[in-house]
Amino acid sequence: MNLPSGGVSLPPLSTTHTLFSVRESMGAEEEPLIQTVECRICQEEDNISNLESPCACTGSLKYAHRACVQRWCDEKGDLTCEICHEPYKHGGGWTITGTAFDLRDPRIIAMAQNHIMEADYDDYSVSNASSAAFCRSAALILFLLRVAGFLLPFYIMAWAINILQGRRRRQVAAALAATEVAFILQSGQRRGMNFTIAPDSPATPQHEPIP
Repeated sequence: MNLPSGGVSLPPLSTTHTLFSVRESMGAEEEPLIQTVECRICQEEDNISNLESPCACTGSLKYAHRACVQRWCDEKGDLTCEICHEPYKHGGGWTITGTAFDLRDPRIIAMAQNHIMEADYDDYSVSNASSAAFCRSAALILFLLRVAGFLLPFYIMAWAINILQGRRRRQVAAALAATEVAFILQSGQRRGMNFTIAPDSPATPQHEPIP
């Protein structure tokens, strides 16, 4: 083997070719792993050449499909990243096809007020129905109490009159019985007969001979 000037020995050509072949094969194996990244919006892996880095986000949030970014901008209504708060710049040409909601728009405010009023009206209807049912129940109870208060004195008066009439009938019956007894005694005395009345025993009257 011939040594070049300077005294430094070079590796054989076959060894150098082998080293280059190993490096090329290792690079070919690592290249697909490095070039495949995940879209931060649709979460699908794709080649890095098909994705963009539209804002200042880094790491796993750096890359996204252009179509995904455009669709996201259309949905939220602005061109600003909600993570890094920077406008989308890489690639350019971002547009908003949809109409963003402006919270100060009178139409949106009117719709919100109408929705709130409808919800309040529903709550008011439910509470009003409950209040009406309670009022009807209270009115019915008061009406029954009033009817009871109106009829109770008549019931008491009828009961008292019935008691008085029963007592009156008993008194009349006793008076009639006493009158009959007195009449019988008076009739017997006129005929010359003496009667002995035993109230506790049902003995027949005894006739005594008159001398």
